[in-house]
Amino acid sequence: MLLLSVINELAVILGYICVSYFNFGLWVVVLGYLIEGLLGSYFILINNTFAYLADTTTSIDRSKYFVVAEGVILFSFGFGPMVGGILNRSLDPQTVFVIAFFGTTSALVAFALLLPESLDFSKVKIGNLSIAQNIKKMANVVKQVMSPTFLCFLCGICATAISFDGKKMMFFYNSFVFGWDSQDEGMYGLVGSLLRVANLIFIYPLLTRLFAKQLARPKGKYQFELDLVRLALFSAASAALLISIAKQGWVLYCISILDSFGVLANPTLRSLLSGSASPASQGMLFACVSAVDQTLKLAFNVIYPMIWSATVDFKPNTFLLVVAAFNILGGVALMQPTAQDVVDTRHSEDDMEVEEVLIEQDLQ
Repeated sequence: MLLLSVINELAVILGYICVSYFNFGLWVVVLGYLIEGLLGSYFILINNTFAYLADTTTSIDRSKYFVVAEGVILFSFGFGPMVGGILNRSLDPQTVFVIAFFGTTSALVAFALLLPESLDFSKVKIGNLSIAQNIKKMANVVKQVMSPTFLCFLCGICATAISFDGKKMMFFYNSFVFGWDSQDEGMYGLVGSLLRVANLIFIYPLLTRLFAKQLARPKGKYQFELDLVRLALFSAASAALLISIAKQGWVLYCISILDSFGVLANPTLRSLLSGSASPASQGMLFACVSAVDQTLKLAFNVIYPMIWSATVDFKPNTFLLVVAAFNILGGVALMQPTAQDVVDTRHSEDDMEVEEVLIEQDLQ
């Protein structure tokens, strides 16, 4: 699945190369984006990356690897456009597309040759399932893991998704309120990305060292993760509220330190969620979570601009209050489960094998 995720990115790059070098019409680019969308775009690559890590790590160290993966993803989102911009100034756009093609192809080859298969096929029944059967299997996986604790975690995921969409409006807000241009926005975005990566790569490992004794016990580990997610969501909410009352642009750089801590919520929540499903069901579980996540992002990609256009003349910071509200709601929802509740949702290997059998029987 990881290979397919990389292949879909090649479709768009090939479309641009066809237009640049072979004088094809722009319909080729549209076709490339259509193929990319049908194959899930880079969202599926991220989703499959977390599913692969869930398959190849234990519940003890899974959070650590999820956080590192999130850090690498965030760094690439900030570093990639910067490199592309530098290359575009030095080279012609056609050459940049060729470099992107070879870079993506190199990733595809590396995945094929270096990454081992994550599933034990002797324990997993592989078959050709129809779309209806896949949907039914997805529903069965959700049914198997469903619990009040699972719903609380899902509320946290929803809060991070809605908050992510709200942050996209910062470009318009900063330009309108502080008079920033694209260079100011780019510098602010780069600083924010670096701070988020620092939290994932340095702050999180530091916290795990400080609480090493607590993390040695399963119950202590889950308590640490719950507290971390709550603190991250409330930090993100506080940052949104502070930005909404900031009078000078430079203050936003200071608030970014608080805001960046919120990035720890999503990978930690994914780690907590992954323990409730068997290794063979990780892909389906994360597909369900991704479906909810992307549905909310699609919806709020429309809702936030509507809020902005309706309130920009008299209260332009309204969307920030919405972001803060959803982060607070997510944090409140995660105040409900306890560490013992999380322990109760963990399944033994025998339980997971039974669940797989039940799911396969339902598909018969």
